[in-house]
Amino acid sequence: MATVKERHTLGIVGGGRGGYDLLQMFSASSNVDVRFVVDPSDEAQGVQRARELGITTLTDTETALQDYPVDYVIEATGVPV
Repeated sequence: MATVKERHTLGIVGGGRGGYDLLQMFSASSNVDVRFVVDPSDEAQGVQRARELGITTLTDTETALQDYPVDYVIEATGVPV
């Protein structure tokens, strides 16, 4: 009997270098659907790459979480929480 792989949804908060690297890794996965990238800067490399891939970009985390429910959120801003 074949095993069906479950796809997980993911949001990335932070579109800088860390967010960009995570986006590159997860967007290549057949098990993950990246639903959004959040960053206040339209110029952030992760935001630009997300747009190239057709992934939603937003500037507000709260809006992202309300409008695009996901299984997991990765915080990649590098800002202490």
